[in-house]
Amino acid sequence: MAIPLGKLGITSNLLLSTLLLAQPANAKTEADQALTLLSKAYACSPPPEVMTDNDQTIRRLSDHQFIGNIDKFVIETHEVTRRHYVKSNSVSLTDVRSSSAASFANIDKVEVADKNILRLYCALGRKCFNSVSAAVTVAHDQVGSVLCDNETADNAKFAVEILIRANSPPAQKPAKTESKPPDSDAMVGNIIIIRPRR
Repeated sequence: MAIPLGKLGITSNLLLSTLLLAQPANAKTEADQALTLLSKAYACSPPPEVMTDNDQTIRRLSDHQFIGNIDKFVIETHEVTRRHYVKSNSVSLTDVRSSSAASFANIDKVEVADKNILRLYCALGRKCFNSVSAAVTVAHDQVGSVLCDNETADNAKFAVEILIRANSPPAQKPAKTESKPPDSDAMVGNIIIIRPRR
């Protein structure tokens, strides 16, 4: 049974620091630790969603799994929806599996919305996420996942920000311009010599 990271009172900075201290020197990079944190966050399933619609009672269960790497964000989602029709006293089940993937280099923003919804956005509004469901691929400019609680979503956000930085191109240093000393001949050429009359 997955235990919500937030319910353990673990914050992202503290958890990442603890993971780093638990490892031998240079055994894992910061990005590797972020992957571990992200995998744990996505393994923390949200509580069932229950709603009513006319004569239907709808119960939805969602499970996520992060299967990406340092270069690529990839999640798989399994969603089961049970509908109970009160009037006919019948039940229907819908089982949907889907995935979303994008390079961390193409993601430039991540935020937590509505307490536990993690949203990732493509750079420049491009459609960098390829989402596959029922063998149909659709490109999106963002992707959102409902995680188990607010602190777990914050942990995931912290990890994604590290992986975005790890995939950012190195900052280019401005080219050095060499300053040349003034041309002595040119200086002499600009000097006017006035000799006194005798």
